[in-house]
Parts: sequence; structure tokens; C-alpha cells
Amino acid sequence: MGYFSELMIERYNDYVTDALAEHWGIDYYELAKYEYDLIENQSKDGLITGFTVNFHRDVPKEFLTRIPGVDDRKVKVDASVIIDAEPYEYEFEAITETSKLLDNFEKEIVNLRRLNNLDLGNKDLEVILRRQVYIAAITTMETFLSETFVKVVTNSELFMEKFVRSHPAFKDRKFTLDQIYDKYNSIGDIAKKTMLETIYHDLVKVRMMYSTTLDITFPFIGDVMRCVKVRHDLVHRNGKSNEGDVHTIDKATVENTIKIVEKLVADLAETMGLFIMPF
Repeated sequence: MGYFSELMIERYNDYVTDALAEHWGIDYYELAKYEYDLIENQSKDGLITGFTVNFHRDVPKEFLTRIPGVDDRKVKVDASVIIDAEPYEYEFEAITETSKLLDNFEKEIVNLRRLNNLDLGNKDLEVILRRQVYIAAITTMETFLSETFVKVVTNSELFMEKFVRSHPAFKDRKFTLDQIYDKYNSIGDIAKKTMLETIYHDLVKVRMMYSTTLDITFPFIGDVMRCVKVRHDLVHRNGKSNEGDVHTIDKATVENTIKIVEKLVADLAETMGLFIMPF
């Protein structure tokens, strides 16, 4: 992962910890001492509706008793606790100010291949390494799909209009005539949030967004979807499938996944003409 990506993650983690601490009425530095996982809860349209905070096993029970609503080390929080206009603007500006998105993707892929080819001399550590590289390959693809869509759409009034007209998040909104101007003035902000809230490894929804907004034929997603399913099992099921089978993630498996991700991005870039675009 590149320096910019690591910096963004670190700042986002700080923001989340600060938001949760304020919400629960505890000290930021006290919460920051403990590790937790933040799991997104999403609607059928792929939008974030809330979060589940899952505290690690080493977090003291004495501390957990101070967290309202905690049950078995887990607690749900509303999306509004974490999602706020300022971080959206920060993330949006970071994306729009980033250039050479395709080059950035290719550099990350080169780094992932280097990691995959490392010989650690320890089988247990190599299993962990391969899993992390596999997950990172999918994350790198997500980042490219997200940043490319946001940048292309927000640089075009036509594409922005098509996005608003076609996305379910806008079709379901109701308002009275006296709210027209307020809603009109907020369309841009709502569109930004909707784009940034989208789960970009949900390729069926991503394909729909790209196709209906940009009028393109999105590349074949079958192979990548299988990789995304494995990634889900690695992250959320300790590497096991629904049937309880353990996924074998070796060097060859990771390389094959990288190639699949590369092909989807290359095909999309060719379809969109990204090779000649300034970003």
C-alpha cells in the first residue's frame, strides 16, 4: 500500500475513534488504546446504513461496561455517528486532487507482486502474508473503481445528471414544492456522499452505476466476483467458506487473483479511454 493510502487510513481511523469516543462520552485517548473492527451495515442498494463495532478479545470487560448497548463485545451505531459532511469533503478533495489513477493502480499491483514473491522462511507467516496480499488486491481494485467513478462523474455535468437520475438513492427521495430550491442546492453534496458510501466490491451495483451513468459496457465480472467472495471469507469468516472449507491461498492463487483484477481494470480503462485521459 502506498504512503498516501496509509496516511488516509490513519487519518480516517483517528476520525472514527474520535467520533465514537464523543458519541459514547468517553476519552479519545482511552478508546484509542484498544483495538476494534468497524463493520459496515449496508442496505440492499449498497449504501451504508450503520456500523457494528466489534471489540477485540483483549479489551477489558471493565472498559466495555462503559459502552452503551454493548453485547458480546459488539455494539451497533447509527451511520450519522461516523458519517459527516467534513470527512466526506476531505475524502472527496483527496480523490479529486489525486492524478494518474491508472498509474497509481499499476504501482500498487507491482508492490503487491513483490510482497507475494517474498520468502519469509516461515510457513505460518507466509500464510498470513498471502492472505493479506489477496485482500489488498481486491482493495486496490475497489480504490481504482471508486476514485475513477467519482473523478469522471464530478468532472462532467452530463454524467452527474445521469447519476442522479439513475441511482436508486435519489429515486426514493420525497419532498414538497417549497423544498425544491434547498434540495436543488444540495444535490451535489448528496451525490458525493452517495458515491463515497457505495461498496465498490459489490460489483453488480458498481456495474450498474458505471453502465447507466457513463453509457458504457462494463467488463465481465464473473471471475472477479469469485475472488471477492473469497476475500469476504478471508476477512469475515477466518478464511472459511459457507460450507466450512478453508480457502488455500498460496503464491499461485494470489498471482492469479492479481491477474484477474488487472484484466478487469485494463478492460475498463480501455473502454473508458483512460489511457489518454489526464487523470
